[in-house]
Amino acid sequence: MREAVPADWDRHRMAWLITEDEDGGTTLTRIRFAADGGKIYTSLRRDSVALREILGQPEVRISLGKGNQRVKGPEIAGVAAVLGDGETLWARHLMARKYWWLKVGFWRGVVVEIVLA
Repeated sequence: MREAVPADWDRHRMAWLITEDEDGGTTLTRIRFAADGGKIYTSLRRDSVALREILGQPEVRISLGKGNQRVKGPEIAGVAAVLGDGETLWARHLMARKYWWLKVGFWRGVVVEIVLA
């Protein structure tokens, strides 16, 4: 059985989140993320277009990128869900372990869990 998240994904610092609106238009959002098994955790701003599109249509795609360039790697489909305040502890732990500056506690957005197909 193939693992949904490739083993080397957690070594990368950035990824691209691809969401769609109801008209079929796509939005490409650069994200910081942490992987755990078949799930990806990230944080999005409350006023972001990507979050609004996830709430309307939770099917997303995610791929690794190359730094600040809009070059994407292979895409993996998934289903995104916004986690409630009581469900974010593990995701915040994973993100703080990967990105040291998140330990300070500057979490202004909402935590999104993406279950990969």
